[in-house]
Amino acid sequence: MAKTGRVFILGAGFSHSHAQWIGERRARVPLVRSFFREMIGFISGLKADQPDAFRQWFRIVYLAAVAGGDRSRLADRAWLNRLPGDRRFLSRVNVEDLLPFASSSYALWRDLDLAPDRVRRRLLANLRSFPDYWVRAIGVYLNLFRAGRRSAISRFARNLRPGDVILTFNWDNLLEQACMRLGLAVRYHGPAFASGVVLLKLHGSVDWLRLEKRNPFRRTMLERLLGRVWRITDYPGFMDRHAVKYVPLIVPPVAAKTYTPELRGLWRDAVKALIGSSRVVVIGYSLPQSDHLARALMSWASHPEFSRGWGRSVEVVDPCKQAFKRVREALKGRGRIVWIPRRFEESKYARVVRNGLF
Repeated sequence: MAKTGRVFILGAGFSHSHAQWIGERRARVPLVRSFFREMIGFISGLKADQPDAFRQWFRIVYLAAVAGGDRSRLADRAWLNRLPGDRRFLSRVNVEDLLPFASSSYALWRDLDLAPDRVRRRLLANLRSFPDYWVRAIGVYLNLFRAGRRSAISRFARNLRPGDVILTFNWDNLLEQACMRLGLAVRYHGPAFASGVVLLKLHGSVDWLRLEKRNPFRRTMLERLLGRVWRITDYPGFMDRHAVKYVPLIVPPVAAKTYTPELRGLWRDAVKALIGSSRVVVIGYSLPQSDHLARALMSWASHPEFSRGWGRSVEVVDPCKQAFKRVREALKGRGRIVWIPRRFEESKYARVVRNGLF
């Protein structure tokens, strides 16, 4: 396949460049290592009279991880407000362990007679529903962020051109917001290097839904993307009417990740795009050890059997040298790999380039 276009690979460091006021605090789109702390802060700040199933589940986590089952630790109604600063709690609960913890706890309470039936039924109901609650909380939180006209992400969008392909592992829709404001056409699947910008969201998006049956919502709020996946076009209106049913299609932050058929199709498109690329730019993506499929993606795309003479330029924009080493390792040293030791917002890709040499 001929080398015909540019591919940008975006990680959490790309979205983390964006900061704005949420309520009374200045917040950034969180990195994985700070995601749990940010989410706890967001959940604890919800109004007390607002329906909040998250609180119930965090009571269970707090009891197990910190309080040792001592319910007297929850006697003070402000216990949840203290969680963002509770170092013992934050150090014992890793964001990648949350859903496995809920699954194993559910199996434990289901199979063992550890409490009266009434208490056991309530705990099982909370544990069974927590994965949806947690994913919904992520979606609600990330949808609070808006890409301003002067943000680094908006400046990056101004430098995109038709034919560019973007592979992103981020759930937020900040880049889509910036492209929409600029009138730049975005496609979420299909052949690479064609008309418009192709944005492949390999871990899903907070404004995507997967509907198993027919669409039960108003069609004016949704548009079909591919297969059973729909995109929410009117998020405020959708949440006003269907907040309880909102479960975004995202790949949760767990070590053992699973993908729907539609997302697997996006990964196939990503392999084809990398094989046909003339230039690859990795921005803010550390290629963590748990992302086995992403490592395989880079290795396959650069393998001589699939891409003869893979000599393209690869730039890694990240202040951490470990990210550069991981990308180089995944590519087996193929190509001209250059490390740019800067944060995304400090790099040339966050500046508007007028001469078209971006």
